[in-house]
Amino acid sequence: MQTEWGKVTHLTITSHEQPPWGVKQQIKNELLGKEALAIEVFPKESELVDKADMYHLWVLHEQQLPFGIK
Repeated sequence: MQTEWGKVTHLTITSHEQPPWGVKQQIKNELLGKEALAIEVFPKESELVDKADMYHLWVLHEQQLPFGIK
């Protein structure tokens, strides 16, 4: 989808168990590549939609975050 941050891909991961971080990373890598940057959002309670065991990753194609792991 096109946003004010440029192209963003929304990945949803559905699981009956909470997948570990490495599994989410592997899914992102397999679908969009090892160098794709993705973020997981924890919304404000007033915007929370929690109807399934679903995790959301947002892949930013044209932006870099002003912070990172390193």
